[in-house]
Amino acid sequence: MRRLLALAVVVALAVGLAVLGLTAIRAGSGEGLGGNPSGRLAPDFDLPSVREGEGRVRLSDYRGRPVVLNFWASWCGPCKEEAPVLAEGWKKWSALGVVFLGVDSQDIRAWAREFLERYGIGYPNGFDGSGEVKARYGVTGFPETFFISPDGRVVGKWVGPLDQASLDARIQVLLGVRG
Repeated sequence: MRRLLALAVVVALAVGLAVLGLTAIRAGSGEGLGGNPSGRLAPDFDLPSVREGEGRVRLSDYRGRPVVLNFWASWCGPCKEEAPVLAEGWKKWSALGVVFLGVDSQDIRAWAREFLERYGIGYPNGFDGSGEVKARYGVTGFPETFFISPDGRVVGKWVGPLDQASLDARIQVLLGVRG
């Protein structure tokens, strides 16, 4: 009986590690559990800004420009790791017409405002308290980032925190730059 119990524990651990390994591989490759959304039209949204007095954040307002769309939450550890990368990326790439947008989802708005201030994030961020927009994009965790072409189609998705090299490479693809 002990051997059977020990075998069951080993099998359960092996299955758990395999699932975690597959998730890590997918996160590193930019393919999430929701599949590959490339080529599909990015769902439009109209959200109140995280920051008071800044109106609303609408994806459709940026049609005709390449967009980096990041889903995050202030309580998310990997989002804290990624935030400085996105803040720097915005400063670097906005001069070339790349729009950065954030969607803070399933969070407390005051915490989200503090997060934006702490990490120096100046680009627009919408507040998706209910998680409705997150669900429409098939986001399964935080952070997840979508790269959207000027015609409004998703050209790539990254699951997990981006580093600067990965962000730059995907923006170059978004802009049609090779090299």
